[in-house]
Amino acid sequence: MLPNFICPGTQKAATTSLYALLKQHPDIYIPECKETHFFDSKKYYKGLDFYEKKFFNKVKEEKIVGDITPIYMYLEYIPKRIYQCLGKNIKFVFMLRNPIDRAYSNYWMWYRNGYETKTFEDAIKSEKSRINKSRFNKRYYSYIDRGFYAKQIKRYLKFFNKKNMKFVIFEEFVDNLYNVTNEIYDFLEVKRMNKIKFIKLNNNPLKVPPIHISTRKSLLNLYYDDIKELETIINKDLGNWLL
Repeated sequence: MLPNFICPGTQKAATTSLYALLKQHPDIYIPECKETHFFDSKKYYKGLDFYEKKFFNKVKEEKIVGDITPIYMYLEYIPKRIYQCLGKNIKFVFMLRNPIDRAYSNYWMWYRNGYETKTFEDAIKSEKSRINKSRFNKRYYSYIDRGFYAKQIKRYLKFFNKKNMKFVIFEEFVDNLYNVTNEIYDFLEVKRMNKIKFIKLNNNPLKVPPIHISTRKSLLNLYYDDIKELETIINKDLGNWLL
């Protein structure tokens, strides 16, 4: 069985925690490999039979079959591929985090993993040129560019109805895991669970310095219009992101 649910992102917005929570539900099947990367890699050219056999061959009678691959939200060509392969009725859960905090968390993830050596300020100043020079198709160094959520979601709205989309705000998810998780179950049309085993959301396993106030102000100006447009798209007050 092919997926009827996709979480396309965003990166560093608790998609791993979502994966762990959804895997607990008896009516939801998520592959052991959290991120299939089917639609964004050479795997795509192996076809849907490969996709199904590689990642979903153990599906039994689960009602919901999902793929959680955060980069799907960011890359321009993904929505069309999903539409062409899985049809218009597939459901989406978008995990959205304050784009400034997301970018900073993304930076420190790469820094800890040895992929980044610049300061955050130098990294974002050189982001466009680094992306253009990279052979990895925007996968690295795209700290700021990944945060324009309205632009990214509008690409999905060209192919899919908004009624099939659930928008989860990271900050609300972290603060109220039980209720928000059950809201996601409601959206996926599976029963709520009385007992949910929660994992600790540890977004910064190492202590990191706070982002410079001037950097935050600069990025807020950069993201302001996109955040206001996102508020309209998802019908949600995001005033806390604008502080």
